[in-house]
Amino acid sequence: MERGEAINSMARALPADEREAFALIDCLSIMAVPVFVDSVWWGYIGFEDCERERNWSTAETDALRAAAGLVAAAISRERAERDLRRRDGILDAVSRSAQRLLAAPNWRNEANDLLARLGVAAEASRAYIFEHRVRTDGAPVAVPRFEWVADGIAPEIDEPLLQEVCFAENGLGRHWEMLNRNEAVAGNVPDFPEEERALISSQDILSIINLPIFVGDDCWGLIGLDDCVSQRDWSAAETDALRETILLVEDEDVVRDLTRRVLERQGYTVLACADGEEAIDLAERDDRTIHLLLTDVVMPGLRGYEVARQVSASRPAIKILYMSGYAEEALVGRPVLESALIEKRFAVDALACRVRETLEAA
Repeated sequence: MERGEAINSMARALPADEREAFALIDCLSIMAVPVFVDSVWWGYIGFEDCERERNWSTAETDALRAAAGLVAAAISRERAERDLRRRDGILDAVSRSAQRLLAAPNWRNEANDLLARLGVAAEASRAYIFEHRVRTDGAPVAVPRFEWVADGIAPEIDEPLLQEVCFAENGLGRHWEMLNRNEAVAGNVPDFPEEERALISSQDILSIINLPIFVGDDCWGLIGLDDCVSQRDWSAAETDALRETILLVEDEDVVRDLTRRVLERQGYTVLACADGEEAIDLAERDDRTIHLLLTDVVMPGLRGYEVARQVSASRPAIKILYMSGYAEEALVGRPVLESALIEKRFAVDALACRVRETLEAA
């Protein structure tokens, strides 16, 4: 089945260890074809004959393969709709909670509300925030700070084993390295290396996603979601929804690479393009939500304001931030001044603040 081959056989011709199951249901003949969803073997669809032995014809096999294709298409569509529903819910949760986080004198007072909204939107079992610390012996550890759990799920925030989780001592060194590279740790727990599974499995987790929280250049901690009900593939739509996405347009390779790295260290997903045509094409065909267009003004080919006009046509909600090596006075009369502008060369902190201000602007 995993090779994509159909099974067409009389039950008595099957290997002895397979015949017993069919004998229990009085099956004399069987035909089954695999169902593949997104190139992964999902299951199979088949016929059984409990009245007579028979050889299933090529026409019958082809018909069953066609039915398998329809089933696969329906499952794929259902998954896509589910992923988009979760993504939209996560985006709404982030948007609503962000307003309260920014307005609150102490963000920690609003953290539980954020986790509750995220957990419900992602249809997760748990949502949590861990803070990273360095132990007295220099080992990096994670300390639980906030947690939300779904009905019927055991809370873990007070679990003694989780009060100061040492990554290295719990076989999670790979996770620590990935988080510090600003990468998500996501997957089904049975697929993780054996040394990583012990602590995670003790919490009845079947699937997990952890995303780093960066403050400046430092990985301050992580925000995570657990699924204790079923294994699941965390889609790009869900992962991107937990991070704001920036479309970066800059023709100078060095500046583009540096800006991308700075923004990624701030926790953003960055889609980098070398020219306006590439950016417009990406904005039209990519189904991810893009929150901000950060574009140079003066570039070969399309100017930044023309890129912004065309990108905004397909994505009306996108925010615009221009970059320019020219003084603001030199741009008077250009459409650039209708939106936010940051002058090159900018400091890392200045770029981070300007991007945040633009994203949060009404």
